[in-house]
Amino acid sequence: MNIAIVGSGIIGLSTAHELLHAGHRVRAFTRDALSEITSSKAAAIWFPYLARPVAAVNRWSRESYERYLTQLDRPEAGISLVDLTVLVKEPDAWWKDAIPPGTLHTLPPEELPGDTEYGYTVKAPLIETQLYLAALEAEVLKLGGKIERSAVSDLVELADDYDLVVNCAGLGARELVGDTTMYPVKGQILKVKNRADVRHTIADYSFDAAGEQAAYLIPRRDFLIMGGTSIKGDWNTTPDPELTTGILERCRRITNANLDDVVVDEVVVGLRPGRPEIRVEREGKVIHNYGHGGAGYTVCWGCAKRVAELVG
Repeated sequence: MNIAIVGSGIIGLSTAHELLHAGHRVRAFTRDALSEITSSKAAAIWFPYLARPVAAVNRWSRESYERYLTQLDRPEAGISLVDLTVLVKEPDAWWKDAIPPGTLHTLPPEELPGDTEYGYTVKAPLIETQLYLAALEAEVLKLGGKIERSAVSDLVELADDYDLVVNCAGLGARELVGDTTMYPVKGQILKVKNRADVRHTIADYSFDAAGEQAAYLIPRRDFLIMGGTSIKGDWNTTPDPELTTGILERCRRITNANLDDVVVDEVVVGLRPGRPEIRVEREGKVIHNYGHGGAGYTVCWGCAKRVAELVG
């Protein structure tokens, strides 16, 4: 089949890759350069976050995890397997079903920071976004796919020229298909100098009643990411100094490392594509694959596999 894909972030590129492997002809349309898209700003560690429905997300997460394992021997892809500390309020977590057997272990109390009561370590894929997106785009092109820098405003019109159209427009789907259940989830992160004494850590709970104040520490090759926020409905992408102060304070609470002397090198803001549930379904000549919240890298390959099944 001749298939058009709208969007070339991690969702669009993984979908293109899957469809090319299935023998289809693919052209992806993207409004923005690779370095400008939301996918390039993500912390990008495998972990189901801000995504529903639970059963499907767990399945797609496991499938994506297994795909990342096959890519560990490709240095250009920027994939590594790290020990991720996950701090929780209750010992039973909904995402446990997504974790492959043998990769989840309970942390002893003496290793928990502050007043944290429960925690786990998970072997988790860490994705260096710039490397991974560039490598994936190169592979899509090598497989014969085409990527066109062009904005799409009408899926029906586009479908006239293709057998199928796959909508991977992320937050842009709100206007593209009139999906008013879509909303931005503002994420602000800090880039600081890497620290050898900081573990990969996520607090799987919010520090406020509104669910906007998150905390995570993600050491990468070149810098340490400190996050973050999950502010629903906020379209403002200007860094907020007050949010920066809050992030620093919360991150100090989820680690036993001393972060008092941290110097912030860069503040990055991105808008996650929020939706009550991820939408992966076929509607005539259009297949939708959007609304992945904060779990784009975590579920992308599982969702791409589902799109390929819907193509038939």
